[in-house]
Amino acid sequence: LLVDGGLAIIQIDPREFESLELANLVLTDKRRYGNTLLGFYQYADVGD
Repeated sequence: LLVDGGLAIIQIDPREFESLELANLVLTDKRRYGNTLLGFYQYADVGD
């Protein structure tokens, strides 16, 4: 669960990262720190 304006942050090895289509989350930023990649996802109300 995310509050309004909240972020979900994932940590992954950059070699394993794949772009994904997620229902209500949008990738807003990626940051690489050596052997670590952080992906920042924000809630997006896509409606039906």
